[in-house]
Amino acid sequence: MESTPEQTSQPQLRFQRALLAALLMSVIALLTWFLPSESAQSIGLAILIATVLLMLLNWMIFLVTRNATRGIKLTARILAALVSLVLLLSVTIYMIAPKQLFYARNDEASASALAAYPNVEQLTIETEDRVVSGWMIHQAEGKAPLVLYFGGNGEVAAKRMLYLVESGDISAFAGCNFAFLDYPGYGLSSGSPSEASLQQMGLDVYDAMISREDVDASRIILFGFSMGTGVANYVAANRTPAGLVLFAPYADGYDLYNTMVPIFYGPLRALVAFKMESVRFAESVSVKPIIFSSVDDEMVPFASSERLSNAYPAGCAFMRLQGLGHNDYWKSTGVLLNVSQYIAEVIDLGA
Repeated sequence: MESTPEQTSQPQLRFQRALLAALLMSVIALLTWFLPSESAQSIGLAILIATVLLMLLNWMIFLVTRNATRGIKLTARILAALVSLVLLLSVTIYMIAPKQLFYARNDEASASALAAYPNVEQLTIETEDRVVSGWMIHQAEGKAPLVLYFGGNGEVAAKRMLYLVESGDISAFAGCNFAFLDYPGYGLSSGSPSEASLQQMGLDVYDAMISREDVDASRIILFGFSMGTGVANYVAANRTPAGLVLFAPYADGYDLYNTMVPIFYGPLRALVAFKMESVRFAESVSVKPIIFSSVDDEMVPFASSERLSNAYPAGCAFMRLQGLGHNDYWKSTGVLLNVSQYIAEVIDLGA
């Protein structure tokens, strides 16, 4: 029996509706892209990518099933709906999840207060594609040792440095200058934070600082906290620091994702955009680091820090702590005392 025009037009009509919906989603995605929020831009890009993939999927199904029986078409639609849902969720997770790791902001009040201290210098480093801004506390004359700090995802250089000066905790690094430069998008630094931009920023900062007249390039201590431990490990693997201090380090980004939602195992590891594989970087680190990790850390699993500690060829001084939450490392006088002793051991402060 021949098909009527009404029967043959139904698949085409469904495809036209799908095309119209896709165009509408694309317009929404493009409009979202122009919003000032980076999260909104990520959502827009995720919608756009998902729309393209879904349209390709629907076009393939339309071509394959246009002459098929009703049962096959129904099965194909159900499978297409499931695959579409998986694609949409996967693209959304891959694009948006990394943004949840960053809390880029500025703290003008802290910067203004910090600028009043005579031994504090505001730093600006210009590279080919970005400007990196931060601060340096001077505690020594001439060519001096430098502690180069990479902070957590919620830290801004001005606020941390002001705290160090006002609390007196900067004395834990007596005899060393101390520098903290903001990640891309943080403070006055340009750009957007991502795994690649943080890694490149770390190398750029290290290279810029060792070229200064007041920095002894042979006595650089890299210091990382939380998210910054990945950056510190990456720099230590690609440069030659004298020491490496880590507060609440993680083995890799998979552990951080699984702390938020424990689903990123097996094939789902492919959805992790912020990998920051410190456990792999550690294999190329020549120095013996000191690691501080608390069994009561609610953000970075103790097991992740412990796994990382076993990856350093030169070994590791692993400080197992109790009773400290994720934001308590800096508040512990015992921790800071151990940091001072470690620095004294790896560099000659009398030189």
